[in-house]
Amino acid sequence: MAKHAKKDGERVDRRSYLRHIGAGATSVVLAGCTGGDGSETGSPTTSGGPDDTDPDTETQAPDTKRSDETLVIGMASAPDTLDPHNINRLSAQEIISSFAEPLFRDNPEGEPTPHLVSEWEQNEDASRFDFVLEEGITFHDGETFDAEAAVWNLKRIRENSSVASDISASTITTVEATGDYEFYVEYEDPFPLLPRRLTIWNFSMVSPAAVEEAGEEFGQSTVVGTGPYQFDSWNRGTAVTVTRFDDYDWGADWLTTQGPGYVGEIQFEHHPEGSTLRNELTNGDVHGSKSVQLSYAKEIENHENTQLARKEFTRQSYLCPNCQSSTFSEVDVRKAVVHAINKEAVMRSTVSGEGYPIWNCVTPNHSNSLGEKESKELGQQFNPKRARELLENAGWTNSQQSEVRSRDGEDLSIDFFTYTIEREKRAGRAVAPMLERVGFDVNLEILEAGTLYNKVESGEHDLLMMALGGTYGLSWLENALHSSRWFTEDSCCNFSIWENEEFDQLIDDTKSEPDPEVRAENVKQAQRIALEEAPVAPIFGYNKIFGYKNEVSGVDNWTEHAWWPVEQYDRYMELFL
Repeated sequence: MAKHAKKDGERVDRRSYLRHIGAGATSVVLAGCTGGDGSETGSPTTSGGPDDTDPDTETQAPDTKRSDETLVIGMASAPDTLDPHNINRLSAQEIISSFAEPLFRDNPEGEPTPHLVSEWEQNEDASRFDFVLEEGITFHDGETFDAEAAVWNLKRIRENSSVASDISASTITTVEATGDYEFYVEYEDPFPLLPRRLTIWNFSMVSPAAVEEAGEEFGQSTVVGTGPYQFDSWNRGTAVTVTRFDDYDWGADWLTTQGPGYVGEIQFEHHPEGSTLRNELTNGDVHGSKSVQLSYAKEIENHENTQLARKEFTRQSYLCPNCQSSTFSEVDVRKAVVHAINKEAVMRSTVSGEGYPIWNCVTPNHSNSLGEKESKELGQQFNPKRARELLENAGWTNSQQSEVRSRDGEDLSIDFFTYTIEREKRAGRAVAPMLERVGFDVNLEILEAGTLYNKVESGEHDLLMMALGGTYGLSWLENALHSSRWFTEDSCCNFSIWENEEFDQLIDDTKSEPDPEVRAENVKQAQRIALEEAPVAPIFGYNKIFGYKNEVSGVDNWTEHAWWPVEQYDRYMELFL
């Protein structure tokens, strides 16, 4: 068996570790959700005088950073629930990650590392995993976190979570405790991705006693986890407040503190109007936010009261042609759409240039990406002339440029949906005239998310503006393009309604393949098929930003993490005023 441990337990080298856990996946998040990632561009201030410094680091010693001050985090949207097993929106992740924790964490190098777990091992074909939990961990209600609680959580996730498929829950045969702090998970088939998937915030551990006592109120008036902060209150439409959990001492080894967070309280304030959130950050009471509209990034960066951290990230803007529709069932027509789009122009009009053009929705920042060079070679470049040629080849003709094309007496008319969210609305308005210039008749509908999803579920769309986030290439491909993920009420997020047997088989094989090199090649081959078939039209990847007041310190402690600030946990431990 392969063994893995942390702290004083048995260790394995990086090569051996990656061979066993490989390149896995994590959950993805739809347009309408707010996410972020970036690299430091400002220099956070440090408080404290000479008597408050650590001589080894010449920074303020951890204990002296702790205070009863309140850190205010600004958010653009509010969650419906704070139950991690019943929601998959980043507005919820931002709050839930302060008080609830998964069994594993991604370390700054992107490797899944035991967190609430102390040791784990898997059998030779990765169909059984045995775990030993850290002792001494408690929930905020005083209940012990033990094997019985871990098993209860995994069974609840298997039955309730909308992203249970990320741990291949339907193929789990057994989840059982074998001791006070030992349990195992067994699968019908090999599933070597489990440790990586167990870093996902949706799979955080919650108190069984609290769930059973609160009933339907769990996630509303009551939420109990093991994190560095504990839930205090939820004032609907205004803010969620969490307070420091002073008994916390199991923080990750790579943080400057393994104990409780530095600030005494965090308020997550809801500011749905973009300009209001910007004003609250620059001149109001908000101390930091990753939810500020990208169009305000430079303003925040240049303001005398604020600083900005920024980095290219995996979240991207792209188009989904309905591959089951009569118009977009043909590859040439789908490729014509890609050739018609000026990526740089859309990016400028949508996010004021806070992004980067992409030719493959598995961006260079994803794991196992083809990379920019091969993606650009295989993908379709901005070339309106080529777009017109492809449409001509498909029988869609016109007598002059920009005139609506027709075939067999039918106009090339499409229903194009986008969200009321400002950036998606701008993107749709930028793309529509580009398609019209090559001969499409575009009916652009700007819809509230619920209405849009209902129409898409009914197959009423020809083309859809979408944004989807995630950190791992396999996860993005499976969720966005596998035929089992055709968008319905219970499934997400193949909005293109695309199906390709070879692609599906590659994705399915990757999830059970124990050899990481084979997994990596499968993911790359799946990308090549997608680029050839053009079921999506990549446009640009987003920059992720974190804007913060000058008096906020600790940002430089966590911006080096590969997934910041999607990895919320580091931030809640490290930031102080």
